Amino acid sequence: MASSETTNVPSPSNDISFYKSIGVTKIRILDPNTEVLNALRGIPNISVTVGVKKQDLDALASYDAAKNWIATNIEPYLADVNITSIIVGNEVIVEIFRE
Repeated sequence: MASSETTNVPSPSNDISFYKSIGVTKIRILDPNTEVLNALRGIPNISVTVGVKKQDLDALASYDAAKNWIATNIEPYLADVNITSIIVGNEVIVEIFRE
């Protein structure tokens, strides 16, 4: 993709402003994207579900790794982002049945 094409991509803060303007009250982000989470700061009327990256799943089976993941990816936002849940994507289940 040429660099001129990427300049028209809206920023996460523009996306969140748009969602807020049309009354969106719940969103799911596929991973703990810091730009998106920062754009959601101070918007309590949007409930946020944060996904876990597939490549993080094996490590998160460890209590210490899971605790660290929460401390790194969730706790910094809890004071001013309405994070309501953490989920694991549906791709994981599909791949289990392929094996």
